Amino acid sequence: MRTPSMNQIAVAVILSGLGVIILLVNLGVISFEIKELFVVTYPFLLIVYGLVVLLLRQFGWGLFIVLFSSLLIMDRFGLIAFEFLV
Repeated sequence: MRTPSMNQIAVAVILSGLGVIILLVNLGVISFEIKELFVVTYPFLLIVYGLVVLLLRQFGWGLFIVLFSSLLIMDRFGLIAFEFLV
């Protein structure tokens, strides 16, 4: 039987943790302010992940993740605005 790699374990732990956080917010255990903190900070976590991917020499995905998370951060600070066309 094949053993899971560290990347697979890390993704599983991150997704499980995210699911637990969302469940606790929906149940009212975690306050709304913590949810707002998560909304502001996750683009920074994406930048760190993108830089790690860049360092592993996967330039396409790493560059995409860094650029996308940079756009999200600029939106959070009001430098640009994302709008949906109706």
